[in-house]
Amino acid sequence: MKFLSFRHNEQTSYGVKVKREEAAWDLKKVFADFAEGEFHPKTLLNGLQQNQVVDFQEQVRKAVVAAEDSGNGDAYKVKFSDIEFLPPVTPTNNVIAFWTQLSSTC
Repeated sequence: MKFLSFRHNEQTSYGVKVKREEAAWDLKKVFADFAEGEFHPKTLLNGLQQNQVVDFQEQVRKAVVAAEDSGNGDAYKVKFSDIEFLPPVTPTNNVIAFWTQLSSTC
């Protein structure tokens, strides 16, 4: 699976490349209609972070198969020519720092 983030029609989203097509599944739309339970990650990073609890790739696979089987799969696809590619994962703004004070007797 090749994951990507993109902007389409002024909306930021994320997806996975469609097999043998120059298109991506819009996973925000796919999960909105075909996700199991409460699994609705808003960003690719959010989905990957949940991988410790839920197998993210398996959830993507199941949802995409359900979208394909719905008979309306094209409604969930976006052509590469219609999107602006973004960095796959945008780093958070959190800064993690460590500070240690050494004893003067060292």
